[in-house]
Amino acid sequence: MKNSKIDNNFYKLGKNSLIANENKIAKVYFESVNNESKDAIDMELGFSLKTKYYNEVEETEDMWISGPTNVEYYYIKSLDTETVIIESTIADTGPILASFVYDNLVYNIIAIKLSYNIEDVHNILDSYSKS
Repeated sequence: MKNSKIDNNFYKLGKNSLIANENKIAKVYFESVNNESKDAIDMELGFSLKTKYYNEVEETEDMWISGPTNVEYYYIKSLDTETVIIESTIADTGPILASFVYDNLVYNIIAIKLSYNIEDVHNILDSYSKS
């Protein structure tokens, strides 16, 4: 999968993102490495893998926002998949969290409303294409 708005395909293991169960990898999360170019997108993009050893009961929430929120289901036509977008309604600086599953991987976007709005997140999601 590719995204025309992202000129960098480098990902790193996120902090505290490796979960083990019975000494086996249960879940691992990779986050994008920010590109320093002036046109780079300054939001966290990432994906996670869950194995047969994953037990969600033992894990805390993957994404969270405290306070009132808007929840939107957004269809990504190019990937034929649906995204769940959660947006904080408390302040203009809160997060916008988007998550979708494609080809058995969970993809996440975290944008801060101070720099991005819901239309920006829609544009990022619409920029994904099958590779």
